[in-house]
Amino acid sequence: MPVSADKKLPAEKISPSLSVGFVLMPSFTLLPFSAFIDALRLAADEGDQSQQINCQWTVMGQTLEPIASSCGVSVQPWETYRDPANFDYIVVVGGLLPHTLQGSQHVINYLQRADQAHVPIIGLCTGSFAMIRAGLMNNRRCCVSWFHYKDLTDRFSDVIPVAEQLFVDDGDRITCAGGAVAADLAAYIIERHLGQSWARKSLRILVMDSPRPANSPQPQFFLYQEMLNDDLCESAGLLRNNTEDRTLLGADF
Repeated sequence: MPVSADKKLPAEKISPSLSVGFVLMPSFTLLPFSAFIDALRLAADEGDQSQQINCQWTVMGQTLEPIASSCGVSVQPWETYRDPANFDYIVVVGGLLPHTLQGSQHVINYLQRADQAHVPIIGLCTGSFAMIRAGLMNNRRCCVSWFHYKDLTDRFSDVIPVAEQLFVDDGDRITCAGGAVAADLAAYIIERHLGQSWARKSLRILVMDSPRPANSPQPQFFLYQEMLNDDLCESAGLLRNNTEDRTLLGADF
């Protein structure tokens, strides 16, 4: 069954301090989407009523046809693409890599519109690959999960991959490794616009401790028993050594 919104408020009736528009790639990963949007929801009012007072959010698509996530749960866009200038951020949620690397050109076009409107863009999970497709990450630092590090470096030589930390704020481009880290990133954005108390309120209701900073290390992919191939094992080892060296030196990531 598709998930649709019946609690959203008309944009003209509210003046939020933080406004976010979500766009979903086909086979997007549900956890980073839900973690980010739920953090916004819990910071949006003083209680837990999902009232879009402090924060406003919407889910957009080319049409209102449901978009299937990688786990099979579908989300129905609330509206078709709105002028990106209406938002403080556009968040693109990626997922299964083959589906993010091809198709859905309308999402890529919308990201380019957001760039032209000077609206910051956030990529969750492989949403960063959609941003790369849109030509928005040339010579920019791009957070990528350990799992997709080689996918990125094999395909794109003009992007600076970062797999040592949870997310990267590169000004108007913010990228996130994905998973539950999306809640930490959402808290970072909430604190920027609403203050620390709202960010912590949101995470506490999510039964999370204080938000992890961007430079917290990602869980190391090389700790898993099975490596996909020798090249990936070597890449992970190099990244591990680099991370350990910096830790020993007391350097920031």
